[in-house]
Amino acid sequence: ASSTTSRTGRTKRVLIVGAGSGGSTTAEALVRSGVEHLVAIDPEEVGPENLSRSVYTAADVSTLKVEALGRRLHSINPLVEYDGRPTALDGLSNEELAELVESVDLVIAATDDPAAQRTLNHFSYTFGIPSIYAGMYARGQAGEVMFVVPEITRCYRCATTTRHGVESGRRTDYGTGRLMGEPALGADILHVVTASVKIALGLLEIE
Repeated sequence: ASSTTSRTGRTKRVLIVGAGSGGSTTAEALVRSGVEHLVAIDPEEVGPENLSRSVYTAADVSTLKVEALGRRLHSINPLVEYDGRPTALDGLSNEELAELVESVDLVIAATDDPAAQRTLNHFSYTFGIPSIYAGMYARGQAGEVMFVVPEITRCYRCATTTRHGVESGRRTDYGTGRLMGEPALGADILHVVTASVKIALGLLEIE
């Protein structure tokens, strides 16, 4: 990252929802790029299957992801101001979520839960906060990174209307351990994370 990006990053606050494969690696990359204010939301613990596609180590297994992520980030930069919240997004009230989103400069949806994505889209667009939606398709066949800047781009829900119909259930979340290990999935996730982090650093430069 350039020195300009690093100086900007130190003053900006990022919310990451989902501390699994994509969320944890995104958080680490942002901290290594100079970001020093992070909030992470995830209700689950690190499992052995997470070790192939995240920043966690064997010592983190059976501990909360947000706690393990905090330790990891502070080992890189002890000055990072980190707020890890061990809860699902729907565990926050509308008032709590509104206050949280309004307090950050960027929202990153690192979750494959469509309902959570819609909720984050609604609150971030309402308060004029840029947001990023990154994820992998089934079996790592492809990935996508979408970003939204209120009043400049379409909102996430508008751009993905066809995928938000009637849902038969929550899709597989690659960060929760509900997915069997798959060859090269970790490397595939890193491709998506690299793209989303480059976009995130650019959005943090927006005044």
